[in-house]
Amino acid sequence: MSMRCKTWTVRIVLFTVFWLSACTLSLPIDITGQWVGTLEYTSGPATGFIYPLTLNLIYNSRDVTGTITLVSHGPFTFDLPINSGRAKNPDIRLDAFGTNPHVVPSPTVSIALEGRYDAESMSGEGTQTVDGATYEFNWTASFVPPPAPPEGDS
Repeated sequence: MSMRCKTWTVRIVLFTVFWLSACTLSLPIDITGQWVGTLEYTSGPATGFIYPLTLNLIYNSRDVTGTITLVSHGPFTFDLPINSGRAKNPDIRLDAFGTNPHVVPSPTVSIALEGRYDAESMSGEGTQTVDGATYEFNWTASFVPPPAPPEGDS
């Protein structure tokens, strides 16, 4: 085998090894389930305030659906359906849109979350728009394992 042929063989083998190792580093993580956390506003009249955040996610081959639950006035919460969601380890983006039924007249609300995740936590930055006014925030959430089945159940 000529020196040129050996050089190309080594290059191809090294490229294949690097390519395969890169593929294994980004194995998908199923993020289906409930994630509970907070969002802290960094702009607007609520700057510095921290509010609860709940994500109920369904993961299917990088696509994410489900709901984002936000706090309304008083003890009320409301759900926004996720109309666009993508998760490719370690990056996630969720976009949700809807209305807040606990305020009259019901304002349109959209929220966009971008960040990073692993099997137990996720965090990042986002924006929330209420009737055209946009506010920025930082967010974090932790996975809530489902309850264990009662003893004696199979």
